Amino acid sequence: MDADNPSDVEYLIDLHNANLLRAEVSVCIAGKKLFFNADTKLLLKQIEAFGNVQEACRSINISYSKGWKILHSLENELGYQIVTRHSGGKNGGSAAITSKGMRLIELYELLEKQINHNAAVEFNRIFSASDLFPNSSREKAESKKL
Repeated sequence: MDADNPSDVEYLIDLHNANLLRAEVSVCIAGKKLFFNADTKLLLKQIEAFGNVQEACRSINISYSKGWKILHSLENELGYQIVTRHSGGKNGGSAAITSKGMRLIELYELLEKQINHNAAVEFNRIFSASDLFPNSSREKAESKKL
């Protein structure tokens, strides 16, 4: 295959475009109510990165009060602390994610990865034989190559 060859380039573009269609799955964890999703994970990761709830909230463009509402909801639903807090003072407050909080993020990411993998497998199984996406099918790309 040669990227300087126009037919090879067209084949590669078709193959690339065929891989753009996919199932997108958002993973949420709920108890009495939804309490953990990708946004919650992002907030926790930013708290860990900045060591500060206010900076974490600012970095993901949510208000400080909304950030605390998310954290309180999470901790109330789970029944244990996810973020340790140290009150302000001369240099401001600090926060860190507890070991249980880090484990929650780790397991959530594993769940996300597995669910998205399964969604991709099922999407390909269900739609690969259909003619619903004829302009982006892998078969089209492969037939052009032949």
